[in-house]
Amino acid sequence: MDAITILGLVYWLICLILFGPLMFFVCVYLPEVPVRYVKSLRQQT
Repeated sequence: MDAITILGLVYWLICLILFGPLMFFVCVYLPEVPVRYVKSLRQQT
């Protein structure tokens, strides 16, 4: 393995560690926001 390949793997790993939890948070949290908003509207009526 040459240096460019190693750097590429390290860069990909860093991106995976940084953006993995972020994407998980977005996928889990964002769909809950409209659901909670709709539920709160229904409870008010």
